[in-house]
Amino acid sequence: MARSTYLGVYHNEFFERFQNINFRRYDNGFGFHSEHFKRVTVDAGYSKGGRINYDVPSQIKAFLGAGDEWQATLTLRPISRLKLDEIYYLTRLYTASARPEAVFINHLARSRATYQFTRELSLRLILDYNGVLQNPTLINIPRQKHITGDVLLTYLLHPGTAFYIGYTDRLENLALFPGQVNRIAFPFTTTALQFFTKISYQLRF
Repeated sequence: MARSTYLGVYHNEFFERFQNINFRRYDNGFGFHSEHFKRVTVDAGYSKGGRINYDVPSQIKAFLGAGDEWQATLTLRPISRLKLDEIYYLTRLYTASARPEAVFINHLARSRATYQFTRELSLRLILDYNGVLQNPTLINIPRQKHITGDVLLTYLLHPGTAFYIGYTDRLENLALFPGQVNRIAFPFTTTALQFFTKISYQLRF
């Protein structure tokens, strides 16, 4: 309903078999949503429980760890033509021991702005960040940081018939050296650059 607000909590129990190993795990969490203010929408959630490390190095077996996830989305509409979204996800996995060790930590963040010039013409800007910090002795994924910028201009005559102009630039924490590629601290190197136009037309019969 209009201007609704709700809070939900949950508990789940799971049984899973992976690589001939039986895992029993649980998950506790909550979700929150509010549209109480006309120009602001808030979504948030948190879950915590047992998590399986599926992607282990060859010398160890898959194991059950302790993990949690945060999710938050803030949507602002300062004026009727402008919509701003701030989105953040945090995922963490630790060993389930008396002295937990971090297996990996993953940060995902997105800033998105959409401006509607007219009913047909709109501009969308997106900036993404993806950062993974890992323990190479416990999980078989690379330590990586990505920043991606995306611009899209859309002229939508009606659903199915539209003209698009877009640009995408992706930066990664890579450095090129003679005969090798190394990971560095910050995402400075462009690994994907694209400029495109697209026309779609819906045939009506």
